[in-house]
Amino acid sequence: MDNKVERQKVVAVPYVDIYEKDEELVLLADMPGVDENSANVVVENGLLTIEGSIDKELDDGLYPLRSERRADLFRRTFDVSDAIDTPKITAKMKHGVLTIKLPRREERKARKIEISAA
Repeated sequence: MDNKVERQKVVAVPYVDIYEKDEELVLLADMPGVDENSANVVVENGLLTIEGSIDKELDDGLYPLRSERRADLFRRTFDVSDAIDTPKITAKMKHGVLTIKLPRREERKARKIEISAA
């Protein structure tokens, strides 16, 4: 008799901080246990989707009775403004934090207008 219980995948929404600079937005997403090989960033139809999976095999004979420590998959989607230069978006993963840089289109960057005397 096999006592192995099929474990359901746990999907979590990563915590995200978004910062603003004149030339870009910077998005930081916490995805503990995810490395750069199992993370994906996709921009399509005005949506930015981030996801990452954790592939952790349990030792033979270990079957979870309760699991609160981790998710199997992180996923979150954001609307991307047309002010973002989507072909220039970059992403990197370090210590479980995904950093995405979303550069503004040149014509959408704020610029100071000089005022001259009349």
